[in-house]
Amino acid sequence: MGANPGRYNQKSLLGADIMLNGLPEPGGYIKVCQDIIFPGIKDTDFEDMYKDGGRPPVSPRLLMCVTILQFLERLPDRQTIQNLIYRLDWKVALELELEYPGFSYQLLSVWRQRVVEHDRAKRVFDGIIEELKDRGLIKKNGKQRIDSTHVLAEIKELTRVELMTETLRLAVIDLRNMGLNFPNAIDEIISTYETGINLYQLGSKEREKILKEAGQNMLKLQEYINKKSPSQKRTKNINT
Repeated sequence: MGANPGRYNQKSLLGADIMLNGLPEPGGYIKVCQDIIFPGIKDTDFEDMYKDGGRPPVSPRLLMCVTILQFLERLPDRQTIQNLIYRLDWKVALELELEYPGFSYQLLSVWRQRVVEHDRAKRVFDGIIEELKDRGLIKKNGKQRIDSTHVLAEIKELTRVELMTETLRLAVIDLRNMGLNFPNAIDEIISTYETGINLYQLGSKEREKILKEAGQNMLKLQEYINKKSPSQKRTKNINT
C-alpha cells in the first residue's frame, strides 16, 4: 500500500499538517480534536490489546483517532476510510502525509472488537469520551450514559446499514445489466440503490427506516427473480 500505515507517531516534512497550515477550520470539532484530544492518545495506551503477540498492522493511536472522527461524523466503516484517504482536514488533524493511502475498512471492525475485549482499552476510550463531552463535542443525552460501549455499538449499527445497502446496490446492478424491461415497482427499487445510499450523519430513526425499507425491497426483488424463467435468473441470489 505504499507508506506504512503502522508508522504514525513520526512527524514528516510531507505531513498534511505542515503543508496545509490553516486546516482544519479554527474552532471546529476537528481542530479541537487535533489540538486537545489527539495529543493525549498514545500507542502505549493500548499495548495490552496486543500482549498475545504480533505487532498491530496499523497504529492503535491512529485507529482510535479515526474511530473518534468516525463517531463524531456518524460514518460507517467504508465511508470512514474514504474520508481518511481524501479529506485533507482529517489528514491534517491526524498528522498524516498527503499521499497516505489508508487501510482496509475491515480493520476498524477488528479494532472495535479488541477494544470491547480489553478493559484497559475501554477505560482509555471512556476517558476520551468524557473529554469530548466536556469540550461539547458529544452532547449529553439526558439520563442515558454515553460511554465506549454506546459509541462502538452506534458505529457497528451504522456499518450494518452500510452492508445492507451495499448488498442491494450490487444486486440491482446485476439486474440492470440483464437488459430487461422491469415493472415500474422493480425499476424504482433499482434506481434507488444502484448509485448507493447517502449514509452521512444518520440518526437512529433514519437508520431504522433505511434498514426496514432495505429488507422489504430485498424481499420484493427476490420474489421478482423467483418468478422469472430459469434462463433469466442470471443474477446473484439476494439473501435477506
